[in-house]
Amino acid sequence: MCVLVQIGLLHPLIPWRRTLDGKNPDGWIPDQKVSVTEAVRGYTINNAYAAFMEDRLGSIEVGKYADFTILEKNIFTIDPEEIKDAGVLYTIVDGKIVYKK
Repeated sequence: MCVLVQIGLLHPLIPWRRTLDGKNPDGWIPDQKVSVTEAVRGYTINNAYAAFMEDRLGSIEVGKYADFTILEKNIFTIDPEEIKDAGVLYTIVDGKIVYKK
């Protein structure tokens, strides 16, 4: 299981960009790829910081908004190729479950 704190409208389960035809499997510019951790931080705490909202968003802490998603796989330990298959178990917004699988 994995918990992601969501910020913004971008899809949190697709932290990379690839071609659908399988060309360039290591990415367009391999030495500029980011890790899964860097991608998640980009969608969460770094995004909150850029919006001057890190005191309210971007991490799970007392006093911050409780908006997050719980995935059925831990995206930090699985092969990055499998991230797209990590289904959503729960989505919580403002501390309330709004989606449950």
